[in-house]
Amino acid sequence: TAEQIDPLFTIDLSDPRSPKLVGELEVPGFSTYLHPIADDRILAIGVGGDQNGANWNAQVSLFDVTDRAEPSLMDTHELVASGWGWSEAQYEHKAFQYFAPKKMLAVPMSSYREVPAPEGGWNYFWESKLEILNVDPEVGVTRHGSVDHSRFYNGSWWGSADVRRSIFMGDFIYSISAHAVTVNRLDN
Repeated sequence: TAEQIDPLFTIDLSDPRSPKLVGELEVPGFSTYLHPIADDRILAIGVGGDQNGANWNAQVSLFDVTDRAEPSLMDTHELVASGWGWSEAQYEHKAFQYFAPKKMLAVPMSSYREVPAPEGGWNYFWESKLEILNVDPEVGVTRHGSVDHSRFYNGSWWGSADVRRSIFMGDFIYSISAHAVTVNRLDN
């Protein structure tokens, strides 16, 4: 919206010919993808914010819709990048990978990291990681770890090495970019 505040609406669809607005929750920033993870819990990714509007940082949110008339925001977790960052999952749902058996979420993050150059000015370094989060539907969202694909970056601005997709397989996470596929144990 113009104010960069995203209302979460709950709608009664019991009569499909006459949907009814049941509840509304206004949260700073906005969600770009909603994913149900339990009967009354919704996991979302989007952009965080505060009373002044969106801050443009990638953020995961957990909503409680147990009381449809009073939905609530249970928790948020900002996906921290070294500099300015974004996630493909903010606009492509296939990049959002929730694994219910382990209660884990994998989200690719891309960013530029600024480092002061010795001769003055700044040097910019590309970073691409798969962020892995623990999602407890009763408690909230915490960071589990990450898989770094930055080393596969070939130095050109084209054909980047961004992590694009991931898949959980038992005790392992596969992260996939244009330049590599990596496999890592979830316990380390």
